[in-house]
Amino acid sequence: MIIRIRQLQSDDVDQAVLLANKTFLTSGQTSMEETFPLIFTKDLNLSFGAFDGDKLVSFFGLVPFNIKIGAASVSIISIGSVCTNPSYRGKGLASLVLKEAFSFADRFGTSLLLISGDRGLYLRNNCYYFGERNIYHIDNRNNLQTGKVREMKKEEFNQLFWLRRKMEVRYDIGISEWIRLVNASSYASAFKMRQEIYIVENNDNIQAYVIAGIPNSSSSKKEPIIIEWAGESNSVCTILSDLFYKHGVFHIRVPWHDKLNSVLNKKYFFQSVFNGGTIHVVRHDRLMEELTPYYRMNRVDKLEASLLDDQRVMVNNQETTSILTQKEFVDQLFNPKHKRLLDSLKVPLPNTEGLEYV
Repeated sequence: MIIRIRQLQSDDVDQAVLLANKTFLTSGQTSMEETFPLIFTKDLNLSFGAFDGDKLVSFFGLVPFNIKIGAASVSIISIGSVCTNPSYRGKGLASLVLKEAFSFADRFGTSLLLISGDRGLYLRNNCYYFGERNIYHIDNRNNLQTGKVREMKKEEFNQLFWLRRKMEVRYDIGISEWIRLVNASSYASAFKMRQEIYIVENNDNIQAYVIAGIPNSSSSKKEPIIIEWAGESNSVCTILSDLFYKHGVFHIRVPWHDKLNSVLNKKYFFQSVFNGGTIHVVRHDRLMEELTPYYRMNRVDKLEASLLDDQRVMVNNQETTSILTQKEFVDQLFNPKHKRLLDSLKVPLPNTEGLEYV
């Protein structure tokens, strides 16, 4: 058996779709070619695989994004839909593909990898749990009625997109790509749910929207899932209250920096957990350079960082030099409650289990 690790060509994508469908889908679910169009595109696909001859036997989906963090724009690649043919498991192929993906991400000019998985394969290869989100237990109707709740009309897409654009931390995508992801309803489809978009309207003005997965009798989850939201926080809460009234108890996962926390934490029980998946820093120096505008807008001295070896990172500010492990570096940048080893600002990241989920 001679295995080659390489990037997919357009002719390989159909094999990737078949392998992913067999691995992840059950009866009645829509093909992942439709629900994850950015992964299974035939136009400049960045994904990698292991091939036995011409046969694709292990697949890693790669999708590039930019993330807006205040004034900064950080380049990332999301990795997901990772799967291996059962006959080829236990042979170390996924580790080989992952290392090639790391190398490609550096050549591509990416700073971070956001990986949907958190199993040993990733934790052994300098991928770490990161950030924080608060899981709220929506179990009652709040008294925040800021307007009329209704389903969105198609002609209102542009108004919703501009609410989204006002978010200081977000995936920075254009309206056409956003609508494409909305229509694909990938995260809702994964649980066999119907995706709906609800808005709050007051005096003919849209105040907020929520994209939700609504369960049915065949859904693998029996409570609504909240996929994305934007707009005025009290109005988002009005929609959540309406969803509770119609569908009962559910949960919403809110990143630690989101203004929605300031409303929800007064009304609902919550617990704090890591973000979904794991993170890998591709180039520490590149990441800190891309974050410079974020530090500057907050009047904080930027950090400089460089990788000393596979485990250690040297971090400089204007006065001190620190040597951290790669895990400590991730904790210092992204984990808001972690013990501070550096005099620097925590870096927020958007929800990783929303429309852009891979």
